[in-house]
Amino acid sequence: MGPRVGLPAAGGVGSFHRHWRMSGKRCLNWILLDLGLPSDIDGASEGLAILRETLHLNPMAKVIVVTGNSDRAKAVAAIESGAYDFIEKPVQLEVLEDRASSARHTSPT
Repeated sequence: MGPRVGLPAAGGVGSFHRHWRMSGKRCLNWILLDLGLPSDIDGASEGLAILRETLHLNPMAKVIVVTGNSDRAKAVAAIESGAYDFIEKPVQLEVLEDRASSARHTSPT
């Protein structure tokens, strides 16, 4: 069986918990997370909360965050919180494929 990949539902930590329960609480090898969804006043506080919760529930997951922030402060905060890597918007398919491949090859099977 190949690696499992998932996308947490947009809508904040509550939606993430619903998605986690619906997925059977399975461990995912890598996750793509948009720090700006859902939008909030701080720009990424909900995304960072989902990142922390994701890593709490699945510490081995490689979380690749997507950010639209022109300054890299939110991406750096995500890396400091345990994200595997980040990609800036607009996402280039080749970059996403490269980062996903890297995450997949460093994840336990």
